[in-house]
Amino acid sequence: MTVEVENLRKEAKKVQELQGELRDLNERYHASLELLGERTEQVEELKADIADVKEMYRNQIVELVGQK
Repeated sequence: MTVEVENLRKEAKKVQELQGELRDLNERYHASLELLGERTEQVEELKADIADVKEMYRNQIVELVGQK
């Protein structure tokens, strides 16, 4: 009987440890998702900026060709 109780205590302790690890992993997962979202937003903004610069460059070329 005491062996069973001791085994149950060990298992309960292991379950608590695993639950703590799961909480830590969930926190890291959510932090990673947040960072990914921020990076994705930055990439989209930079793509839009590049598109704007390309358009300005094209307009300048058309303007310069039209002047000659």
